[in-house]
Amino acid sequence: MNMVSWGAVMGAWIDSVDKDKSKVTVVTKRRLSMNVATTLTEATFHKRFAQAVDIVKAGKTLPVAAP
Repeated sequence: MNMVSWGAVMGAWIDSVDKDKSKVTVVTKRRLSMNVATTLTEATFHKRFAQAVDIVKAGKTLPVAAP
C-alpha cells in the first residue's frame, strides 16, 4: 500500500519444465478496482523472484524485507 494504491493480490504457479527449467505464471490484481495503479506487477514479481532464487542458490536465508 502507498499513496497511489491500496496494494495488490497475487497468485503464482511454478511448474517444472525439465531438470534445469521451470515455468512461472503470475497473476496480479489491484486490491481495489478503482485504484489507478498497482505496485506489484508481473515484471516486479519476476524480478523479485529471480533475486530470491539467487539468494537461495548462494546458500543464504531470504531476508524479511526485499533487497
